[in-house]
Amino acid sequence: MKTRLTTLAALIVAGIVTIASAQTHQELFLFSQNNLAGNARFVSMGGAFGALGANYGVASTNPAGLGLYTRSEASAGVAFGVWNSTTTYSKNYASDNREKSGFDVSFHLHDLHYLFSSSNARFQFAVGVNRLNDFNAQTVIEGRSNNSFTNSIAANADGVIPDHLTRLTLLAYNGWLIDRPDTTRNIYSPTIKKDVLQRQTTETRGGLTEIAFSFSGNIQEKFYIGATIGIPILDYNEKSTLTEKRTPQTEDAYNLGFTDFVYSHNYDVNGTGVNLKLGVIYKPINSVRIGLAFHTPTYFSINQTFERKLDLYMSNVTDIGYGWDGLGFYYGEQEEKFRYKYFTPAKGLFSLGFVIGTYGVIGLEGELLSYRSIRMISDNDLADKVNDDIRSKYQKISGTVKFGTEWRVSFVSLRLGYNFRSNPYVDKQDNLWSSHIITGGIGVRFNKSLSLDFGVVHTLNPETYYPYYLDNPNSSLIPDDIRASRTLYALTFNVRF
Repeated sequence: MKTRLTTLAALIVAGIVTIASAQTHQELFLFSQNNLAGNARFVSMGGAFGALGANYGVASTNPAGLGLYTRSEASAGVAFGVWNSTTTYSKNYASDNREKSGFDVSFHLHDLHYLFSSSNARFQFAVGVNRLNDFNAQTVIEGRSNNSFTNSIAANADGVIPDHLTRLTLLAYNGWLIDRPDTTRNIYSPTIKKDVLQRQTTETRGGLTEIAFSFSGNIQEKFYIGATIGIPILDYNEKSTLTEKRTPQTEDAYNLGFTDFVYSHNYDVNGTGVNLKLGVIYKPINSVRIGLAFHTPTYFSINQTFERKLDLYMSNVTDIGYGWDGLGFYYGEQEEKFRYKYFTPAKGLFSLGFVIGTYGVIGLEGELLSYRSIRMISDNDLADKVNDDIRSKYQKISGTVKFGTEWRVSFVSLRLGYNFRSNPYVDKQDNLWSSHIITGGIGVRFNKSLSLDFGVVHTLNPETYYPYYLDNPNSSLIPDDIRASRTLYALTFNVRF
């Protein structure tokens, strides 16, 4: 078997030593996304306001649209989000694996702003808050699998001498979950093999909220220009617990009396960024508007903390120390803190707006960006690996298409919208990240100054999810199907004066 690691390794297991955390390209991709966000009227039309303007939501898309305001405005809006997910785990392996459901509800301030328009409507200034992304979700996966999590741990440890193991590989090595039968090439083998019962629960919290300072104006009511200085604030927390238990068919390679283990992690990310958004709108005739906008990359400064814990029981292990209590119980934990900077992709937007008298409007909008341009900056070699992964896994160009329409009947407005977001991955099967968003809503204008808007946003994200990855492509890991959806209910109260 093996000898326990001492000195520095033992201190890391005890959680005394802090080391850099492993960031991945998936997190930077997640933090670089802006979902459909804004006030209730904006989201109910799919956000297709880039050329139509006269809605505060354009402060985060095409700020030139603020130039179409002829009166000052203040508004406040709240949102109620519902997340649903259904998973089927290893369905091709065990017939008794059943669907599991995850459900989560969140409530937050979605829009708050004040806009000043000059008396001749030639100049506007606005300050406000927009919720750009919502991370609240829960997913539950449970079933039998022919691949233990320890396969992934062993694959990640291959080629590393025991004294240089870090993070989870170190915890697993000291906890007898992996061993090193090939000491020459440092090839590791999992202790647990074949059939196991697995359950993973993942809960995420937080969001991406932007404070925006915007300026706009117009030239002869034909050309409209605008700019927004955005300060996005990132708050993300992820708690995940993976449990494995033996079955009568589980193979205990070294007859250690394995019963079960629980691996859990708590991941906190906080950061602040800055960006600039520029936009123009041209109105050749009153019924047609053409918009262009450009968003600089957002520069983020990030602080993250990653805590991991491993608990397990092996009835035939009587070791004492290094996490063992002499009765077969093992407990190890680590805490890592890491600081880094990163740039999100720049973005280009093109939009068309059509005004049909006083009865309705139609908006069309397209966004183009390259997630391949995400860049991480840090003082260690981790940034090089993450940036290489980004360059190899993401397409040069990705995009979103938006459509929205509104029709007025007396003091009531009816709205519909649709978004399609393309899959940004080079591998078209990698997480199946393309999404469809269906929106709708209603607005009621009480008088020339007061109005109330209600909007619904339903997002469909079919995904293929891997609870863990194996570096060895020949190691088959059966993916899980996740049918996930998020529904947002937004309510906004507006005052114009």
